[in-house]
Amino acid sequence: MPRKACAATSRTTRASISCPSPIRSTRSIPRSRKCCSGRTRSTRVTAHPRFEGSNERNVLGEPLQPCSTDPLTGFFRTGYCAAGPDSAAVHLVCIEATAAFLDFSKSVGNDLSTSRPEFGFPGLVAGNRWCLVAMRWAQAHEAGKAPRVYLRATNQAVLGYVPLDVLKAYALDLN
Repeated sequence: MPRKACAATSRTTRASISCPSPIRSTRSIPRSRKCCSGRTRSTRVTAHPRFEGSNERNVLGEPLQPCSTDPLTGFFRTGYCAAGPDSAAVHLVCIEATAAFLDFSKSVGNDLSTSRPEFGFPGLVAGNRWCLVAMRWAQAHEAGKAPRVYLRATNQAVLGYVPLDVLKAYALDLN
């Protein structure tokens, strides 16, 4: 029997979505979600294999340093702002969160301060380090709300989005 599609999203009632995870092997994890009609539908989340990122370079051309393990950050949830194989991940900028930045981020639809346990996300508070999506950092910079950055933990792939001289103006780890 064919599976019914959710009319509003054109998704079948058994969908696959991806989420970052520190799980070492790729496997499916069952989850439940609400369908557009309000019914609960089953989904499977495919976990990424662990990718450390220690072979990647930072914006200074040095080996990439870890950003944070508490909270555990990075697209691959390894602590590194790693781009990964094929440079697919864009969580490249290691920031130190501020209350002003977290408020700004929430106001533009990226709520980083609210805990989301279903995704293993504790929510950020001022002072936390976090691997931020490059374009989110650029958006905050344009609005005058960009957080300070740790260049040694910021992936060199960000230089395709933000010039180094702009990042250096926000650096926490330069003399």
